Amino acid sequence: MFLTSSMSSAHRRTGEIEVQILELCLDGVGKTFIVYSLNLNFAAGNRHLRSLLDKGLIEVIQGARPIYNTTQKGKSVLRHIWKIKEIINNSD
Repeated sequence: MFLTSSMSSAHRRTGEIEVQILELCLDGVGKTFIVYSLNLNFAAGNRHLRSLLDKGLIEVIQGARPIYNTTQKGKSVLRHIWKIKEIINNSD
């Protein structure tokens, strides 16, 4: 089965956004910072955060302002992604 270009593009975009969220959350950040940094609306931001939470890639620390942190599993995923990007960029 082949994906249409629009489906492929949509999936790739979601992946890119979620990787960027994982990177931002390495330092522990709030939802507003994530949404503004990635130029998302709050509905889209909430969808991506829920997806990453459900996958165990980020965690939320409750407080006066909830803080999102990348979990160890999320950090492992990032290390793999960074390694793949390094290999691709060095294969030229």
